[in-house]
Amino acid sequence: MIIIFGWQKIAEPLEIAFENFCINCQKNTEWVDYEEAEWVSFFGVKTIKFKSTRFIHCAGCCDELDLSREALKKLNQLYDEKDQEAKDWILAGFSTLIEEHQLASKTETQKAFIRSMREANENLDENPNGF
Repeated sequence: MIIIFGWQKIAEPLEIAFENFCINCQKNTEWVDYEEAEWVSFFGVKTIKFKSTRFIHCAGCCDELDLSREALKKLNQLYDEKDQEAKDWILAGFSTLIEEHQLASKTETQKAFIRSMREANENLDENPNGF
């Protein structure tokens, strides 16, 4: 008897988590909550779920941020939270987390330039005529 087994890694979107500024896209984009699961398969059929991780993914540039257990707890709180002020606090934490992730590989000069361009764009959005 021949048993054919394999390994499958599948990432599936769960839902749109929130909208946040993406440094790579230079605009507000949707960040999608994904689950990536590794499966043991027999005869091409997923049988045993071996490992599961969650990450958020920018819909614009496809940048991914793996979620720690603490960040995953906060994301689940965001989904369940009814109070808008509490949601805003959680979103501010994710905004900081995303910015740190996207700026991690940049030099201090690049970081300063990116932040100044973001501020200029925000000012332009508030005053489109420059007044």
